[in-house]
Amino acid sequence: MTIRRATTADGALLASLSKTVQRLHAEARPDKFKPHGDSETLTLCYQGMIDSPETHVFIAETDNHAVGYVIAKVMRRPENPFTHALESVFVDQFCVVDGEQSKGYGSQLMEAVYEVARAENIQEIQLDVWNFNVHALEFYQKRGFVLYNQRLEMRLDEN
Repeated sequence: MTIRRATTADGALLASLSKTVQRLHAEARPDKFKPHGDSETLTLCYQGMIDSPETHVFIAETDNHAVGYVIAKVMRRPENPFTHALESVFVDQFCVVDGEQSKGYGSQLMEAVYEVARAENIQEIQLDVWNFNVHALEFYQKRGFVLYNQRLEMRLDEN
């Protein structure tokens, strides 16, 4: 297995790999997430992410076959009257395709994120995970991630 940095030539590959996670999210919360979209549009979107200097995109491969990816963004928020300055690496997207989970690819992708944080001298990694994504919650908790904030919702049309 290898973990490599993505290049803009990987835009279409990332668009294809994202089907796994997008399907999971769209099925669980169709009110929030769209079905997997047009490949050309997604390719351009991923190429834009790869080109962004604060964004780091890594692809996991085995036998020259891509099995997952992670997109991590360096976030810097200046101090303001209410909060201290914040520096973190935010895991924006994380995917190991169906059939390849629990084989160590996710752990290696997370190690690439840790390396980004170390290289940037950042001590905090953050991410969002939806409650319905139990497998992801367990994965992150095993790696030491802890709940530090909660976001609640209420739909007025349902009350």
